[in-house]
Amino acid sequence: MHTARAPWIRRAAITVFCLLAGALPLHAQQAGRVEGRVTEAETRQPLQSARVTLQGTSLSAVTAADGRYVLYAVPRGEYVVVLSYLGRQERSQSVSVAAGATATADFELPVRAIALETITIQGSRARTQARALNQQSNAPNIVNVVAADQMGRFPDASAPEAVQRIPGVSIARDQGEGRYIQIRGASPAATQVTLNGIQVPSPEGEARQIALDAVPVDLLDAIEVSKAILPNMDADAIGGAVNLVTRRAPDRGLFSLEAASGYSSLREEFGGSGALTAGNRWMDGRLGAVVTGSFNRRAFGSDDLEPAYDLGGDGMDDDELEELQVRHYTLSRRRVGGTGNLDYRLSPNSSLMLTGVYSQLEDHEQRRNLVNAVADEELAFQHKNRLERLETYNLALTGDHGIGGGLRLEHSLAFTRSLEHTPFDDEISFVQGDVAFAPSLIDPDHVGANPAAGALDGDFEFDEIETSRSDTRNTDWVGSLDLSLPLRLGGAAGTLRFGGRLRDRTKMQNVDTDAAELADDAEGILLGEQVGRGWGRSLRYPGSYRQTPFATTPDEVRGFTDRFAADLDSERDLEEETNDYDLDETVAAGYVMADVSLTPRLRLLPGVRYEHTELSTSGFDFDPDEETLSPVRADNDYGNLFPMVHLRYAAGARTNLRAAFTTAIARPNFYDLVPYRLRDDEDLTLGNPGLNPTLARNFDLLLEHYDARIGVASAGVFYKRISDPIFVFTADNELGGETEQPGNGERASIQGVEVALQRQLSGLPFPLDGVGVYANYTFTDSDAKLPDGRQVRLQGQSRHVFNTALSYERLRWWGQVSVNYHDRYVSEYAGDAAEDLFVDRHLQLDASAQARLTDRGAVFLELVNLTNEPYVVYQGSRERPVQQEYYRTWGRLGFRISR
Repeated sequence: MHTARAPWIRRAAITVFCLLAGALPLHAQQAGRVEGRVTEAETRQPLQSARVTLQGTSLSAVTAADGRYVLYAVPRGEYVVVLSYLGRQERSQSVSVAAGATATADFELPVRAIALETITIQGSRARTQARALNQQSNAPNIVNVVAADQMGRFPDASAPEAVQRIPGVSIARDQGEGRYIQIRGASPAATQVTLNGIQVPSPEGEARQIALDAVPVDLLDAIEVSKAILPNMDADAIGGAVNLVTRRAPDRGLFSLEAASGYSSLREEFGGSGALTAGNRWMDGRLGAVVTGSFNRRAFGSDDLEPAYDLGGDGMDDDELEELQVRHYTLSRRRVGGTGNLDYRLSPNSSLMLTGVYSQLEDHEQRRNLVNAVADEELAFQHKNRLERLETYNLALTGDHGIGGGLRLEHSLAFTRSLEHTPFDDEISFVQGDVAFAPSLIDPDHVGANPAAGALDGDFEFDEIETSRSDTRNTDWVGSLDLSLPLRLGGAAGTLRFGGRLRDRTKMQNVDTDAAELADDAEGILLGEQVGRGWGRSLRYPGSYRQTPFATTPDEVRGFTDRFAADLDSERDLEEETNDYDLDETVAAGYVMADVSLTPRLRLLPGVRYEHTELSTSGFDFDPDEETLSPVRADNDYGNLFPMVHLRYAAGARTNLRAAFTTAIARPNFYDLVPYRLRDDEDLTLGNPGLNPTLARNFDLLLEHYDARIGVASAGVFYKRISDPIFVFTADNELGGETEQPGNGERASIQGVEVALQRQLSGLPFPLDGVGVYANYTFTDSDAKLPDGRQVRLQGQSRHVFNTALSYERLRWWGQVSVNYHDRYVSEYAGDAAEDLFVDRHLQLDASAQARLTDRGAVFLELVNLTNEPYVVYQGSRERPVQQEYYRTWGRLGFRISR
């Protein structure tokens, strides 16, 4: 049983409870309320996230998606209601409030004159980005909000690539595409990912981190990144929380269509993409629906060079090349997604909504690999043929009901299933022995194995084939209930909110692997004779590295064991089946918080959350002597308390100073919790179901200023104090070997600075008045202690991350050039600093442009990785690369139609 033990946490929680207990709800016998609707003056469309204040009081509200607002518990009297919205003119209206009565004040906000040109040129893009910045400005916590149209300015195909443009965010890539999200130096597993506020379970088997490359940006209406979470949010967000928001039913008819053709220059392959969105409202606006469908197919590849070294004792001059792999990848990735949203307004203050989301990523990979096994004096040709599907299904029913007297009830029930299905992952190997090499390490960017002349044209004989199939299934049921009601504390006013959430997760993984080699009495199978066709490819980057003259086809790999069954000895690989497991995890949570305006400028949000986790896992113990698998089971449970306080001070009409103290958790990766046991001679590898979760105390300070041209400038600092970080520990065992097992380390810390600027420079003289700037920079540092006592930075943490985009917009045309950069980071710590693996710094240049042909139609061009930036991993020093992967440029040309 692991609980939050620190006395300061208990004291903080008691303090928060006392504050909330003192903030008693107002029994409003002598009070009334003010309500209304806010719309755009030119279109009469609702304005979401407009700020509503009652002049001379601390009462305020923010408009909902339908533009409606309600101010509860208003003492009787005469008031002035003030409406403010970034990019639009401020409006006010006088109202008279009687006890027990409702006063109505509706508003139509015109475009602010200084921003008129921007609004006219940018159209819907300016509207959606203005809504996003108003939401960000009025939020009670530190959050970045990016609207869909702002995402559309960047050539980003999936959710991670869109999120990387936000301050403090970086991504881990796979084959040049973004996959995992990292926030403020924390690991991807410490990033919470939600879909419309409901957690997305990881489809992958071993880690909690969410592979979001399956989610096309076409499905999203906005992305919200919370740097400091609220008590009513799930607490597993040490780095932060990313909420993917899908489209809701519009207030009037909506139709958009996009189609494009893509091209990958490295493999000279074409692809295509398309997206369709349609929605409307009926029954006098009470019933609304919207559907979005998206399809993307990309055929591409990479050239990859992977050396391995026998490290010398006196520095790199004594290193020897042990192996050099020359990898040629061809890939086909297909993304399919769809969302549907149906909502029904029972009354102006009550609604039900049903949302469904589906996404699928199908990844078909061919990896043809020439292995220069220098130490073994062998050449090997390997062909890996793999098909992987990642799927997520989500269905959620939510309700929002104003009951009366200011009491509001919100409820939700969501079902999510995520799958990782690999129907085949087959790898075949052909070997040629007695090969002489003359390796060269003179140029670290062009490491050479240099096999003897004619060796590549020699005979490669079948060695072995391994065929594997795997399934990972994750099912989540999430139910929540939230109540809120107005409260008063003297002249202060706000909302008291409390509720609970129950999340039940079931996860399983099943792996089946078979290995086959040539039977003792069988004749050899030669590459290029019994199997294989003419190949003879070379890597174009980082130089001309030859492959074998013959290579197998995907069909030959898939059908090899059937075709040559009589010549093979096959056996089941039981050792691989220690990856099989079942896991049940239930998290029950409750919270209470108050959102109080102490003065018209000062807003305080104290709260506390409690989460109790119950865990049950089962795995296998593999005995290599008996060749048996024995089931093993383990259980664990723990509870944690999470006090939080947020403070926002309005230093000016469009300037906020924010401070926050939050606490958060990162639960261990799934496979680390499985009680598996794997023995290889005297060495053991173990899971650890008794792992403690990682906990963090987070401190944030941010200054942000919004301008009338729908822009923002901000600067902030943050600090995270982390306890129980998880590392892999290695220790001697009683068998005479070593045991590897994940365990909890000592404390760690993360600290950093963020600055950001987003602005359209329309105040400049012609022709520079079309220039826009989007830029942010984050400096992050960390400190941790490894099991061997070394003081290091945390894995995955880059010191410097920045984004810069320079755009130009004039009349019906806009163009943009963007740069994304992250500094080097450690991907894996070894027993010695010389063996640590680093991912090298990465600077990527992208470009996009659009020309509007009509008021409803436009053509666009997107280009990615214009400078052929590689993915580089090195061991200990940049002079010792272990992976150099190149992708070249790829892009899309297409059109958009909307109305």
